[in-house]
Amino acid sequence: PLILTTGRRLYHFNNSAQTSRTETAAGKHETLDVNPQDMKRLNLKDGQMVKVRSRRGAMVIPLRSDPGLEKGTVFTSFHLPQFPVNTLIGGERDTHTDTYSFKFCAVAVEAIG
Repeated sequence: PLILTTGRRLYHFNNSAQTSRTETAAGKHETLDVNPQDMKRLNLKDGQMVKVRSRRGAMVIPLRSDPGLEKGTVFTSFHLPQFPVNTLIGGERDTHTDTYSFKFCAVAVEAIG
């Protein structure tokens, strides 16, 4: 499995509530970012659609090569509703804050088609 981690993209201000009425540098699309060595090992190509699957669910998203990511790690943001990444992660609560953990989980990534 790979470790999926989530976060924000540079050009999204918080949840885009104040900026989403206009196109931004980030646009209205999202990608799953994967280390090129992992892409080669999994026979995945930059730009292709992939299914990301965890024990909680699955989603389909375009793939993007990112040599800045560590091997074994994949990343996407939680900004766009058409890519419901938090449904793949949630479930367990943090023992200190009693909030759901939406930062990482184990996933499988496979090509569509």
